[in-house]
Amino acid sequence: MTLKLNWQICLCRVLRWSVAFFLVAYFVCHVSANTADSEMKSVRFDVPEGKAIDTLREAARQANVDIMFAGLMMEGIVTPAIEGAHLPQEAFELMLAGTPLAVSRHEKSGVFTVRKIDSDKSGSIDSNPDRTPPMNQKKPRIGKFFKGLLTTAIVGSPAMIAQDEDTDEEVFELSPFTVNSAEDTGYRATTTLAGTRLKTQIKDIGSAISVLTEEMFEDTGATDAATVLSYALNTEVAGDQGNFSGNTSAGDPNLSGTRVNPQGAQRVRGLGRATLTRNYFLTDIPFDSYNTDRVTINRGPNSLLFGIGEPGGVINNSARSASVSKSFGEASVRFGERGSNRFSFDLYRSLIEDRLAIRIAALSEETNFQQEPAYEEDERIYLALNSVLFKNEGSDVLGPTKMRLSYEDGEINSTPVNVIAPYNSLDSWFGNVDRSLEAYTGVTLPSYIDDGSFQPKFTIDGRPGLTVNDVNGSVLQGPFYIQFAQVFDGSNGVNPGLAGTSHAGFEGRILFNGVSRGRFDLMSPRAPTRLEGAPQLPGFTTASLPQSVFNNQRMLLTGNLDTVNQDFDAFNAVLEQSFLDNRAGIEIAFDKQSYRNQNRLPVGSSPDVRVDANEFIQVGPAGSDGSAGLSDMPNPNLGRAFIAEGSMGSHHNNQTDREAIRATAFYTLDLKEKDSLGWLGSHTFTAFYNKQTIDRLNRSYSDRWFDDGSFDIQDYLFAPANGFRRQDPVLIYLTDSLLGSEIQSTSDIRITSPINAQLFQNGDTGSFSAWNRTESRFDIINPVLRNTLSGGNRSQLEIESSVLSWQGHLFDGALVGLVGYRTDETEGLNDLGTVLYGPEAGPDLWGVFDESALVLDPSTLITDEGDTLTTSVVAHLPWKLPNETSVSLHYNESENFSPSAPRRTILNNLIGTPFGDTQDYGITFDMFGGKVIARANWFKTTRSLASANTGGALGGSTAWISQWLTRWQEGIDAEMTFDEAKAAATVNGTLGEFPSSLNSYQDVFDEIIGWVPSDVQSIMNFRLEDGVARFDPIENLAATNSFVTEGFEIDLAGNIAPNWRVALNVGKQESTQSNTAPDLSEFVLGPNGVFENVRSSPLAPLSDTLVRGFESTFVGRYTGAVVNPLAATTARDGTLSLEQRKWRVNLTTNYSFTDDSMLAGFGVGGAIRWQDSIAVGYPQTPIGGGLVTPVLSSPYFGPDETNVDLWFSYKTKISDGKLTWKSQLNIRNAFGSDDNIPVVINPDGQIAVFRNPNPTEVFWTNTFSF
Repeated sequence: MTLKLNWQICLCRVLRWSVAFFLVAYFVCHVSANTADSEMKSVRFDVPEGKAIDTLREAARQANVDIMFAGLMMEGIVTPAIEGAHLPQEAFELMLAGTPLAVSRHEKSGVFTVRKIDSDKSGSIDSNPDRTPPMNQKKPRIGKFFKGLLTTAIVGSPAMIAQDEDTDEEVFELSPFTVNSAEDTGYRATTTLAGTRLKTQIKDIGSAISVLTEEMFEDTGATDAATVLSYALNTEVAGDQGNFSGNTSAGDPNLSGTRVNPQGAQRVRGLGRATLTRNYFLTDIPFDSYNTDRVTINRGPNSLLFGIGEPGGVINNSARSASVSKSFGEASVRFGERGSNRFSFDLYRSLIEDRLAIRIAALSEETNFQQEPAYEEDERIYLALNSVLFKNEGSDVLGPTKMRLSYEDGEINSTPVNVIAPYNSLDSWFGNVDRSLEAYTGVTLPSYIDDGSFQPKFTIDGRPGLTVNDVNGSVLQGPFYIQFAQVFDGSNGVNPGLAGTSHAGFEGRILFNGVSRGRFDLMSPRAPTRLEGAPQLPGFTTASLPQSVFNNQRMLLTGNLDTVNQDFDAFNAVLEQSFLDNRAGIEIAFDKQSYRNQNRLPVGSSPDVRVDANEFIQVGPAGSDGSAGLSDMPNPNLGRAFIAEGSMGSHHNNQTDREAIRATAFYTLDLKEKDSLGWLGSHTFTAFYNKQTIDRLNRSYSDRWFDDGSFDIQDYLFAPANGFRRQDPVLIYLTDSLLGSEIQSTSDIRITSPINAQLFQNGDTGSFSAWNRTESRFDIINPVLRNTLSGGNRSQLEIESSVLSWQGHLFDGALVGLVGYRTDETEGLNDLGTVLYGPEAGPDLWGVFDESALVLDPSTLITDEGDTLTTSVVAHLPWKLPNETSVSLHYNESENFSPSAPRRTILNNLIGTPFGDTQDYGITFDMFGGKVIARANWFKTTRSLASANTGGALGGSTAWISQWLTRWQEGIDAEMTFDEAKAAATVNGTLGEFPSSLNSYQDVFDEIIGWVPSDVQSIMNFRLEDGVARFDPIENLAATNSFVTEGFEIDLAGNIAPNWRVALNVGKQESTQSNTAPDLSEFVLGPNGVFENVRSSPLAPLSDTLVRGFESTFVGRYTGAVVNPLAATTARDGTLSLEQRKWRVNLTTNYSFTDDSMLAGFGVGGAIRWQDSIAVGYPQTPIGGGLVTPVLSSPYFGPDETNVDLWFSYKTKISDGKLTWKSQLNIRNAFGSDDNIPVVINPDGQIAVFRNPNPTEVFWTNTFSF
């Protein structure tokens, strides 16, 4: 393993930033030293003895600071008198000495918080684990959310804008419906809403909850899911700084979905993605730290939060609020590598003290990734309003009536990173695969593999008369058929056209009556796992291009072709009313979100890089009237590497609108003061109701060729707009010719620049040679490219949820129980289905998707309902261990489900609803008087009846029956006699004799339909009607599988010293797949299944198409398209999930030098992220019938990984003490490996797919607080 800290490159960058950082820090430190005063000064106190609820308020008023505490906590507490000069912290500690209370000050907000400790803990305990030297403290401010379960006092207010020092102090009630970062201490959070939807101590909850605090974001420099989740426990995230690829499908490592939806590209406990929420409302909007208070991760199902959701759990971001009693401002600027920059500000003001406050935050960020030209631009604005509508001071029943409003609007434009390199289809031009692969696959490879006929760097004379079998030893593919294609001479092409000619464009292969068949155009080697004349090798994945050929770490091959644009806005309103001194309350919340994603990844995320092996190309027409047909010219691009895509114009416009209303009510029954019932403690009963509507509208667009009115496009392409002939394929050459003697293998090739081609736009006109089937001649025509609506869908899902829960604290809080029961009812509507305009609509609309179909159809109503249960128990043991350590035990069970349309098996049987459940149990150590908390947790989480990805086998298992009927019907449509059809099927006898038992087209049709087992044929009824293949589809046909993951977790966070915070998490997970597609496997692979019937048929070795030229045999097609992907999917039963790492360890720490140190004001920190070896594949053994089984006892693993981050900071007062300036230099991935990370290893032990390692990023952040 090589270190990423490269002394010639990385260290130079680090030194450059470090010198700048320390020069500025030194200058500001010394220039401002004479004017900057310590924020916390000694204050003269004169507070008499009295009740704590009164004396603490008075002390806070005299010190001009804020303090928060629960009113009930103060009952019976009397504090002594204090006099003389003290720091506020010292004064509070003296007053609370000998009581079961301790005080701490939040570093960022400046708020003092009183909390309860065990009564036997002495006053010698440092009750302020997050206390920092005065010089390091920021100007006091309230955190973004009010916190507290019962009444509290927020007392004192320094002289700030819009505030009156003479205003009487008020007691404010902290909301039991919110949590506040001001109560977090460093990386340690103590409260959450994730347990019961009310503010609850994390220690009293049995479920697995972790909180990423503001300090975690600030120290690491993380800003979003892609940069922060890799620090979280048993959590994976994709992307440039991620820790897995985001696609666990071994057969197709395509990251399109991950790149389009990066916020969803995460996995928890190796099981699946987590549900994303915003203030516990479902969301699609990616979060950012500029307005995020904290991120809470609930691992595993939790029906108290969402009965409907993902089994991975819930990732919630809490948006910031404003404080009605404080004013604060903060501006931040960051500069990073390659011109990256980030500007943000956060300003809130108390407009009417204690009654009304507003908060405004904004972000402008530009990130330029190491993989050029990938980038992301993120711009947002956020507004929040917080108000106390009525104080209700004279009421014994009503508490304050509060309202909170917030709104965010944002836009993210990007060319996303692709961490997986393109496919390597170059190797087969230099050599064939090894016959040893037969031992892994059971596939008999073609004779040309090793019969001596293969010629390295072969070229093909594809002029008329050549058939596929004349090309000895080649592995070929014709990328275009009868289509008009854009051809670019190089990756930076401006105008498409053939190099060396004036011919603009490239015509495809002509395959209809009037022109000779059997001609190859632009033939190219295929990937060795997709062999011509042989089934695809089961269990094998096409390899990625080697790093030496294409540096995927530094270049995005598809370049400027890829775009993803996200636009969103969100509005939230909350009305809250407390009762009976906060023993009861109700919150009503409304949430409305709109999210739009427009994306275009025209080449896909894993394009093939191939070689043009065609010696001649068609140009012409040769005759002046077109009657002489095409002429041939030497191919000027012979031997050049290229990529090609059949439909470059495809893009998608997806919109999701969410609207929800929820009501939460609670009542707390407190029996602690009842003599005979005191052991029963307190009991909180919560009722929750939520109704949400999710509207989705998705549109797909494709570029298609149309006529301009001067000719009829149907005379040349005879297809509707959605037909493949009307597609807009594109071919882009990437290298010069590779025929030279200096190129002897793939390793000698260099692709040196990403694509920057200027593709045709909507309305552009091309020029092409095309066969006029009406006049039987070739013409030069000028079709127009138009962007047409090719597909779409609309749906609406309404979810109505009700929850009842109880949480009880018994035996003076020693035993905490929780039970929650939830019901969810869903109603789903879909659109009218796929409706295309017919020929009667005219040439401009025929085949275009009819947008009027995108309306909700009442007849599609689907309902579902489910009940889920959560139970939890926590026991706080009564005895103490050394170092003031208390011990707690916990146990938790919970479940959820995912509503879906009624899915059916291939036998038309109904499939149950997907569901997940989890079991957690463990032990927690609260050490050093609450300074450090460590939680150990064992878990088992399952996901059952999830829809399985069969790699196309599910649809293909029946679709190819219909396709074969269609392809042979094309012979009839082309007026081929049956003798001509027999010749085409045998490729003029080269594939063997045509069976004598089949004497007509109808005999062939009957033979094909007979391959379908009778029980399925009785359901689907495959047939030909009026020359069109038809069948009765099974609605919502699906295949399922299940996963189970078991593991162990340690989550530790706290403060080793007042100025030293630390977080450590250790995760172990083993996730396995089971029970994959049992019904589909029987239908395809059973003794009477389709595959057995196909391969025993006399048609099996013959061509499955007549007029399209030989592509594959019947058995070869079904094996490659259905059997192998299905076998590969089912073979993973019992195997570890791909990219799984058994162990992960994350350690994060930050140290601030104390005030009496010569380095006062400076801080240093770092993080270590270690990941165990990675599961990437298995050897396999053929078991007959085209099937293989993995050798579970000998899995393949990639290496472990270690990444080290470093940061250095300096904080001081400037501008006469009016500003707090913090400057921080981060070096993310300062140490680590430069090696690519394996994602898939093929059964023969060779690395097939790999992803980029995390690049080193250096950035400098300056934050000004006022």
